[in-house]
Amino acid sequence: MADHDAQYQKAELDKIQAERVKLELEAEEVKERLKPFWRRPRILLQTLVGGIAVAALLAGWGIDYAADVIEMAKSRSEQLALEKNKLEDKKNKLEEEKNKLEEEKNKLEEKKNKLEEEKKAQTEQIADLTAGLTKATESARQDLEARRAKADIRLAESDAQEARFRKQIIKWKAKIAEIQQELDKPGTSQAEIVAQALNDLFKQLELDAERQVEEPAPEPKPEPAPPPSAEVPALTLRSRPGIYSNGEVFRMIRERRFNLPAEKIFGGFQPRQERRQQDGKDVVVDASTGLMWQRGGSDRTMTLDEANTYVDDLNRDRFAGVSDWRLPTVEELLSLVEPDRKNGILYISSAFSDQQRWIITSDKESVNRAWGVVFYEGKLYLPSLNFPYWVRAVRTNG
Repeated sequence: MADHDAQYQKAELDKIQAERVKLELEAEEVKERLKPFWRRPRILLQTLVGGIAVAALLAGWGIDYAADVIEMAKSRSEQLALEKNKLEDKKNKLEEEKNKLEEEKNKLEEKKNKLEEEKKAQTEQIADLTAGLTKATESARQDLEARRAKADIRLAESDAQEARFRKQIIKWKAKIAEIQQELDKPGTSQAEIVAQALNDLFKQLELDAERQVEEPAPEPKPEPAPPPSAEVPALTLRSRPGIYSNGEVFRMIRERRFNLPAEKIFGGFQPRQERRQQDGKDVVVDASTGLMWQRGGSDRTMTLDEANTYVDDLNRDRFAGVSDWRLPTVEELLSLVEPDRKNGILYISSAFSDQQRWIITSDKESVNRAWGVVFYEGKLYLPSLNFPYWVRAVRTNG
């Protein structure tokens, strides 16, 4: 055991000795390397030779690199030239396509202009057709309204005739009662009484028949105007607008005894109008109704909405110094209708302007139609709310 330990220790010492020798050699080598190269001729020579070799190598590599760069530059230049030519060709093609597109655009513009002209022409044709249709429809409607008005008049005449018949029946009943009384008297010849009564009855029937044949539907004629000295109270007319049927308007015409020449209605109403200047504006005052009118009115036709705006502007500007102007109701406007043409072709006093030939009112027949008066025909009219009418404003004078 002791021998084994001795051997082991000797082996460790040998190993340590070897490590020491190795470290001393490495120390000597490091010292040699730390010396300046000029103190080491062999290393200096090796360094110079290595430097020359590296310089030669770098020079050769630089020459080859420069040649490669020149070659690459030449190749790139040729490539760029080719790309430039391609771009020029592409540019030319784009220019050609642009020119084609411009030509197509011009053709489309021409086509668009033609279509616009055709559309305009078609729109005008449609407008003409619509106007013609509207005119025909309005004419047919006016004719129907006229027939309805005449029917209303005939109905009123029929009512009057029925009233006359009722009066005759009452007279006949009274006559029969008288005959019965005569027959009840003692000593009276029944045959003579009956014969006399029948003779009187037949004579009365003949007189009534002749009166009905001679005057089947008497038309009232205009009554003579009252003398200047007579004081006639002003007729109070409705000023609040409303919705009125054809029958209601014609009933009002008969009650107010207005004139409507187109329908052969002559009620005898006589306006008493006087043209005046008020605050520098021309107005017409009607003593028969207590109303003040514009002598003229709007200088163009307009719809009902535009007419209301027109009147609002009159009030805002205080036309004739007042601000209570309004659109007339249909009965206020009908009070201006004369039985004869007194202002050129118009059935209206010459105190008024003759420009406003048909005039709108504030009254309506329905939600879609308003009453108007056509003064050159002396009749009523029922246009749509968008139909163009002249405007003549009115106010209560006082």
